[in-house]
Amino acid sequence: MHQTTSLFLDTLRFTAAMTVLLHHLTGQTFNSSFSPVPWGREAVIAFFVISGFVIAYVLDSRERDLKIYVSARLGRLYSVILPALFITPLLDHFGRQAAPDLYREIVADHVVLRILINLANLQESWNLTTAPLSNGPFWSLAFEFWYYVVFGAYTLLSGYSRQIVILLACLAAGPRIIFTMPVWLLGVVAYRLDQKTHLHRSSACVLFAISGLGIALYMTTFGHSVLQSLNDAIFGGSHSRYWTLGGHTLFLGDLPKLPADILLGILFATAIVTVKPAMEGLHPPGLDFVVHSISRGFHVQPLSISCSALVLHCREHAFTETQCIFRDSIGCVSFLDLFCTLVSHGATGRAISCLFFLILFPRLPAPTRVSALG
Repeated sequence: MHQTTSLFLDTLRFTAAMTVLLHHLTGQTFNSSFSPVPWGREAVIAFFVISGFVIAYVLDSRERDLKIYVSARLGRLYSVILPALFITPLLDHFGRQAAPDLYREIVADHVVLRILINLANLQESWNLTTAPLSNGPFWSLAFEFWYYVVFGAYTLLSGYSRQIVILLACLAAGPRIIFTMPVWLLGVVAYRLDQKTHLHRSSACVLFAISGLGIALYMTTFGHSVLQSLNDAIFGGSHSRYWTLGGHTLFLGDLPKLPADILLGILFATAIVTVKPAMEGLHPPGLDFVVHSISRGFHVQPLSISCSALVLHCREHAFTETQCIFRDSIGCVSFLDLFCTLVSHGATGRAISCLFFLILFPRLPAPTRVSALG
């Protein structure tokens, strides 16, 4: 994987993780002073797209054997699952004694059964919504687990064994998880495009800017109203989370939000595919100065300007591979600062900033790289 793409994925993953953390910390359970951070679901969509991209990459590179893939994926998941399911009951026990009012609305029944269901990644299967006590965010691990199983079987198995494993996995996972899988598969598509397409820097910069603008608009009230109209058109104005089939009621969760989730996933996937060629042609100093000057009333952040100036200086010299990685890292820090600017200001500021982004990016030659051995 290219270093710029890897760094961007790490940056996006960290940003999504912090967004989820703030989303829960500023919720009504813990917070009565600060405005809530509303973008928890959007951050999870970013996680799903990143996961699909990474799994496609490892299956294409170092986990081509079924045993290696299974051991690596189980090790990755259960290194989180086991400690979480062990620590959560302990913390809940002491937490209920210290702050019983805080835990009044949190489930506390059938502790052993809840732990076993989550241990088997069945907590979101069919009509189940079985949180492991207070650990509500644990639900997403079940989605990841079954996506690993289905896509791993599709890639590494063949014949009847592939069909049987995929069928059993889909039956165990249930419709909620499987219907959401297209969002995860967008990451797989992004990886395939990243490997097979070679975008010109200008085209990549335009697409990267459009994806950034789309993500920024998605977070606004206007964007949500447009997406609500889209969902109404697709589902006929029905927002029911249940579906009755043959006298049986099936819980569909947030399936009515799937069109909006797919749209956001496409924007994240586009950003991932285009970041590598786009970063080679951007001129961060002028871009950041314009964006910050317009959207922050001519107040320019020292971090952004210093990072940008250093990147500009680095582009004029030849460097070793290690030094180029450092330069690209600084460039991504500056670019993340730009994205924070786009997301945190009004719609007019976002539109103007992205307009300048589209018009003013330079077409500089890529920096010269030299061998570390000279």
